Amino acid sequence: MITIATRAVEKSTFALVVTFYDELNALVIPNEIYWTLTNRQGDIINGLSHVMVGVPGSTITILLKGADLAIQSDEASSPASRLLTIEALYDSSLGLGLPFNEEAVFFIDNLTKIS
Repeated sequence: MITIATRAVEKSTFALVVTFYDELNALVIPNEIYWTLTNRQGDIINGLSHVMVGVPGSTITILLKGADLAIQSDEASSPASRLLTIEALYDSSLGLGLPFNEEAVFFIDNLTKIS
């Protein structure tokens, strides 16, 4: 599950909280976690593709800032949107190396005086 509390603000700082649950809805610590940031067209934002989380946990925070939250030239309307894709592998009573994939949309407010 990805928790998005509010909108991001252009070129500011924004934290996304991701919590992992198994098929029994119990917290689980994945063996591996990767994330990717794209726009709605699937274009990678700021080179953030298949970023490995160094220390997996049942809850992680992904911090985006500055250029990660920049408005693209084709996103003149406010708000712009981004997709955070999570890919992870976890173990449970059903097996080892089970895939966990999720995607969440969040919005970025386009500020008039920030370019």
